[in-house]
Amino acid sequence: MRGVNLVGELRLAITDYFRPDAVADMLKQLQARYPRLRLHVTVRKSLQIEQETPGCGFDLGLSMRILDGRSLPEGIPVRREPLNWIAGVGFEPSTQDPLPLLVLPEGCSLQRFVRQVLEAQGVPYVIAHSASGVAGLQSAVVAGLGIACLNTSAIPAGAAICRSMRHLPRLPEVEFSLLPPREGEAALIGEVRAMLAAQLAA
Repeated sequence: MRGVNLVGELRLAITDYFRPDAVADMLKQLQARYPRLRLHVTVRKSLQIEQETPGCGFDLGLSMRILDGRSLPEGIPVRREPLNWIAGVGFEPSTQDPLPLLVLPEGCSLQRFVRQVLEAQGVPYVIAHSASGVAGLQSAVVAGLGIACLNTSAIPAGAAICRSMRHLPRLPEVEFSLLPPREGEAALIGEVRAMLAAQLAA
């Protein structure tokens, strides 16, 4: 399939947990390979992407699902990564106080999962900071405001995995996947989905 043959406009909804530092490079490569394809990208929560109905907002969706055994992944998988407890380099939480937890808003499935895991293991915590997106969460981590849970490719410079805090529960992997084909979708969307599946998995 030659890039020049992909002509048209396509809207992509993507979770901002997916390789935040690599998205700009990905779009640049897509533009170079497929100069006649206009790609519009919006950032949404994975739940919003997975529950979106046809004709409402985007043509292709890339979401993240926690592989905790509660539900089967759907769609076309493009990447798996571990979840990690992370903190700013040099951050040392008090052993006497509840864990200072950094999270996204309540609508975030990862935030709900992390809280459930901590409560199930009896780890006391307090929400020390709530950010509106992954970039804000990364900034709070680097600033030393507390501890967060992020997938490996979303760990920012200035942060590190909390390997010495043995009381923290083990975490599963997450899987990023493109939503499966919709009934009656345009041929262009299927072609771009196949191209993105190869590009995002690289």
